[in-house]
Amino acid sequence: MKRNDELFFDTSAFVKYYNKEPTGTKAVTFWIESHKKDKKRANRLSLFLPDICITETFLVFYTKRYTDKSKRINDDKFLTMKTNFTYDLEKRKYNICSITRKDIIKTYEIFDHARDIYLEYNEERDFLSCIDVLIVGMAANFKKRHKDFFLVTCDLAMAKVAERLSIAVLDPNNYQTFPDRLKPS
Repeated sequence: MKRNDELFFDTSAFVKYYNKEPTGTKAVTFWIESHKKDKKRANRLSLFLPDICITETFLVFYTKRYTDKSKRINDDKFLTMKTNFTYDLEKRKYNICSITRKDIIKTYEIFDHARDIYLEYNEERDFLSCIDVLIVGMAANFKKRHKDFFLVTCDLAMAKVAERLSIAVLDPNNYQTFPDRLKPS
């Protein structure tokens, strides 16, 4: 029996499909494009996006257009990213996961792990945002119901918290460590 890999995206990784970056874009594009184009692969690869990441993705687009002066994008790129993302949402390319009461309740445990990591690194890293904590909480609860599950994130603090909860993590910036079946070709 073939395994069905399930990728649960955080915004930090997901947005790389719409805003090409030097690292991480290759892996994310591979998963999304192969899911879209290859029916056999699509049956073995499920892509999940927490509903809260939809709003956060639009925030990233607006930030890159209007506030991030060192990486500012032009109007055409901004419009293309927004249009493509909206189109993909309308075509239901991704499985959208809604936050549940269990996910919210799980956040107390996530905050405890986040605090430990924050202190372990002598406060050199930012503390997890509320959205990040909710996403890790969703991933922890999601993992209980799914086999061959991975949280896909580029956020090191999120990855460390997830690993403490025995959640397998894929960082698209470091795809050499992926299982062979998930490595971009």
